[in-house]
Amino acid sequence: MKKKIVAAVLAGVLALTGIVPFIAETFSVRAEEASVIGEWFGNIWGTPAVMTLDKDGAFSIKYDNKDKTELTGKWVQKENQILVNEGTDDDLLIDYDEKKETMTTQSNGETFVFTRDEENAKKKTVAVAKKVKESDMDGIWKAEKVETDEVLAPADLFGVNNVFLTVDDKKAGLYMDIDSTDGIIDISDLETVFSDGTLSFKIGGGNLGEKKDEYKDIECDATMLEDGTLRMTLSDASEISFIMEKSTRKDMDAAKEQIKGKESQVTHD
Repeated sequence: MKKKIVAAVLAGVLALTGIVPFIAETFSVRAEEASVIGEWFGNIWGTPAVMTLDKDGAFSIKYDNKDKTELTGKWVQKENQILVNEGTDDDLLIDYDEKKETMTTQSNGETFVFTRDEENAKKKTVAVAKKVKESDMDGIWKAEKVETDEVLAPADLFGVNNVFLTVDDKKAGLYMDIDSTDGIIDISDLETVFSDGTLSFKIGGGNLGEKKDEYKDIECDATMLEDGTLRMTLSDASEISFIMEKSTRKDMDAAKEQIKGKESQVTHD
């Protein structure tokens, strides 16, 4: 039976029940007690979330995901801070701006802002760029985030060590080092087709050398976004996207050098 690379990548996605406690540990807040009571709306890595501070001291964060994940506890005011679950391993603080009416926290380099506006809980998306030329995609791109229907999060949270896309002269190359896949995938000289702003190519079969019978073909589409990033979507029976930023040959070579000792490479030149 052929393996499905995309499914293997998705297997590395942290379940939100695993991500949520990690987020909770990173909250930091300064607050005026009278102003913080009630509901606050935010979005954690693509998932709508409602944080509630009740006047009786009850605290909760509810996530609108498949598992309806919820964190609960007790909050108290200490000087200019709100402390949740004081004296436990799950204690956390919350950062409040009374003038702006925001609760702000950071995790893994990402900033999350809760406000009183329910619209703030909606997933933030970047529009596809218009009037894109094929040459706009030339160069080396590195995956910084992974996007699924429910989650948009830093790549390393998915076990994605490195994913690079190279585009040059109607050819594409793909380098993937992902914990949940079987070895390194390093493929070059893939024929590309550019149409209506989308660059398309396929991996699988002969592209995978001696492992050609082990993997299902994957359709790959790359589109430019308005913020200058590139979204590369891989599809077989499942679908996953990588949000990529411009990188360099030096960075890609350094990434490859780090895993030279790994076995089971899939290569094709």
